Amino acid sequence: MSVYRLIAQNLNGVRPDVRRALSESRWAWVDRLVRRLARVGVYGIDIQIDWPGADRIALYEGLIRRLHETAPDVRPVIDWPDPTAWARLLPQCPVRPVVNSLAAYPLLPAALDVIGQFRPEVIVLCATEETTRLTPAERLELAYEAYRALRACGLEDEAIYFDAVLFPLVYRRPGTDPMDTLETIRRLRDHFPRCHVLVGLANLTFRWGADDRAKVACQATFLAMAVAAGLDTVILDPLIPTLRRVWSAAQAIVKGDD
Repeated sequence: MSVYRLIAQNLNGVRPDVRRALSESRWAWVDRLVRRLARVGVYGIDIQIDWPGADRIALYEGLIRRLHETAPDVRPVIDWPDPTAWARLLPQCPVRPVVNSLAAYPLLPAALDVIGQFRPEVIVLCATEETTRLTPAERLELAYEAYRALRACGLEDEAIYFDAVLFPLVYRRPGTDPMDTLETIRRLRDHFPRCHVLVGLANLTFRWGADDRAKVACQATFLAMAVAAGLDTVILDPLIPTLRRVWSAAQAIVKGDD
């Protein structure tokens, strides 16, 4: 896969500034953030909004609308694994959206029905609803099951993203080791050359301390290793210059660009 795609993680309700802006309906603040993300060339913006008392549907509808008005070429990534919500939100997307994420097992008929009807791009979590602690071979087996189902829904290979599942370093143990994620990326790339392979990069440093420089250094190092292994899509904060530069440099090395 030679098409690299960058998905911004910046519209997440766990961020105090995002939650505050949305709670106060400060859409001008959201528009400025979206414009900044569009300027650095993101393919999509992951929208993950959930807190007690929030009107999730209304907030997602508002964000989808503002995203299209502010950056019409940037795709909404609907980070809400609920087919009922997908059925409400997908028809409102002026550009082809991405849904994040579909658990590879079990593949619920309701989810596949919505996907077949609206044909969004789909992020598949290479895990089950019961566990994400799996070997690379088990993750690949789940990817094949989901791939067959999504192709039967009419999705082309290029619309399918496999999440290789990246765990925090503090959880490092068999089944959650970053080296297992790298091996999963290699296997997914070998077996699905036309599909996309991604990780959520910030997961790696979840529950670290306050040393942001150490977090960025660790994320950047893993990102370069993952691109070399076959990663072509990543969810990260593209407003961190170091991550953006490593993302571009790793691509250039893999593709042989000057």
